[in-house]
Amino acid sequence: MTGAVTLLSSGLDSTVAFKQALDTFDNVICLTFDYGQRAA
Repeated sequence: MTGAVTLLSSGLDSTVAFKQALDTFDNVICLTFDYGQRAA
């Protein structure tokens, strides 16, 4: 496979999805957004 883009929210689900993408694809890009809000 070629590559994937993963969206990270710092939660467990997105962390596991990122690890699965690393194991599956040759190239993985992580994308996250900083809205300036405090964590819940």
